[in-house]
Amino acid sequence: MRATLNVRSPTLLLISSLVAAWPVPSLSAGQQPEAPVVPVAARQEATVPENADAQEPEREANEGRRPGIRERIRERLRKPPDSEETVTRSGFSLSGGTVVSGSGVAVGGRYRRVNMLPRGIDAEAGAMVSIRGYQEYSGAIGWLDRDRSTVALDRADTAVSSLFNASSPKAPGDSVYLDVRHRIYPRHRYFGAGIGASQDNAADYTLSGPSIDGVWQRQFSRTLGLSVRGGWLNLQVGPGHDDALVDVQDRFELAARPGWDRHPSFVTVGAGLVRDGRDNPRQPEQGWFVGTSLRRFTAVSQANLTFTRATMDVRTYERLPGGVIAVRALASADLSASGTTTPFYLLASLGGNNTLRGFSPYRFADRTLLHGTAEFRWRVHRWIEVAPFLDAGTVAPSMARMSASSIEVTPGVGVRARTDKGALGRLDWSRSREGYRLTFGIGPVF
Repeated sequence: MRATLNVRSPTLLLISSLVAAWPVPSLSAGQQPEAPVVPVAARQEATVPENADAQEPEREANEGRRPGIRERIRERLRKPPDSEETVTRSGFSLSGGTVVSGSGVAVGGRYRRVNMLPRGIDAEAGAMVSIRGYQEYSGAIGWLDRDRSTVALDRADTAVSSLFNASSPKAPGDSVYLDVRHRIYPRHRYFGAGIGASQDNAADYTLSGPSIDGVWQRQFSRTLGLSVRGGWLNLQVGPGHDDALVDVQDRFELAARPGWDRHPSFVTVGAGLVRDGRDNPRQPEQGWFVGTSLRRFTAVSQANLTFTRATMDVRTYERLPGGVIAVRALASADLSASGTTTPFYLLASLGGNNTLRGFSPYRFADRTLLHGTAEFRWRVHRWIEVAPFLDAGTVAPSMARMSASSIEVTPGVGVRARTDKGALGRLDWSRSREGYRLTFGIGPVF
């Protein structure tokens, strides 16, 4: 962008005045004096002084003009993290990232209308579509002004590694709203249950359907928050759209894919409690985070598919010379009576962008999951961070059947684009016993 110079600036006027006042040496006979070079701006000011007053409004208008795109981006990048506003406003915003793990890069938008109805009721509508055909549509109505600055437990079918809005700053307050979503995931992968599931058994299926939840979020302080969510979940499964893979119903026997022949609706109710002692949720360098949740899935028409899921997410950060060491431990267990199980499409899983990054999404799925990650985040430049990492994890039918010999390990290194406020995007390269994998993500891993 080219900078424009105002020829009537005070600096030029001062220079022209000094030039006019500088003593001129005496001339000898026969010499013709040269006319002093006076800037055009000075001559205009001297001959028409009233023009200066006439130009004042123009200068004030120029000084108050809206900044360009580059100036606005630069201002946002340099804005201190703690100065983010917690109260949202009406308007349209673009979004990018992924719909779910394995969806590929997605783009979308969201429109929010504040005080659309009396008593301060807000409304919001959004959509995300990925390059692999994954779609998600959402709508919400209620008191939404604090939904992003209070702890949020996500919907019932969310991956256990992404249950909370952990990267947003919190402030005391409440949020109450109705959340409606519809998802279409046409290429979901399933390899079978257990840590011993073979890569050769890769199959795909389509997962689609709506959910309706009532949500209450209460932030007691900057560090302590509670979220309660309950409602209805109705997911349908069918043949996948990936021509390179066999459909799930053709790969696995009916007993190995519970929930396929009949698709029950679920009444879900759950609560999540978070204690966050990190210095900056967007880009933590010191402190710790603990999030726990308990959620009941009650199958309306098939009692043998009713279960309760308990999760725990613990993170710690320590500033060291040259960088930050970040450690995360994640655990999930499905609890149910004898003779009941979890539908295969709701099993907790490892693999993808956030867990066991050396394996493909949903690579290992079962009723119980343990996972750990350690990263050393080395900021080599103001805008670049390099992070060697190590992921380790396993799954099993129950905690009692967990085995140390079945733990999968994936070392790797990540490169992140970041600012003082937080990570913008990341590229992670990792290795597993099944080869090398390169993954792309938006925002921090944890």
